[in-house]
Amino acid sequence: MSTQTFSESTRESAVKIVQRAYADGRINEPELEHRLSLIFEATSYPQLRLALADLPAPTPVQVPSAFRTATPTAARSSFDMASLVHFSGLVSGPIGPGVAWLATKGNPSLNRETAKALNFQLLAMAGFIASGVLGLIGLRFLIPLWLITWASLTIISTVKASRGEDWQNPLTQITGFRPVGDSKA
Repeated sequence: MSTQTFSESTRESAVKIVQRAYADGRINEPELEHRLSLIFEATSYPQLRLALADLPAPTPVQVPSAFRTATPTAARSSFDMASLVHFSGLVSGPIGPGVAWLATKGNPSLNRETAKALNFQLLAMAGFIASGVLGLIGLRFLIPLWLITWASLTIISTVKASRGEDWQNPLTQITGFRPVGDSKA
């Protein structure tokens, strides 16, 4: 019975709940986009419940009981995936974020995070090449300096993504280097 379809008014109620949470400041914009995407793609009650799982609410009565049975960890999955994509840059450079960017075309908020990770890792690769070339002419101190900067910014991006924050990497902002679109749709 829990897999049966639901009415459009039920879907609209779920949308209103998520929009209210955003208006109250209980969730941020990427979280709103992710949850709305789940709501509009839902075809059963369990899928609809997933969109409302672990939604911060001022009082428990604001979330109808039909939506309260989903697993609390499911709502974090988008943030966990985004942080994993950012972290993968430490191991694989632009390869991990690139594969994730291609694989997340259907999820706008997650795809945006993967694009941000990919753009920074491509910029980092260019930085490694430039610091290596400059190292050949005697500026070897630039290589470890760039390595520390890259690792630090990758870790900061990972932490910010795990918290659901819409953080822009300062080097990507300064340079404007965005070969892969990461703007909000």
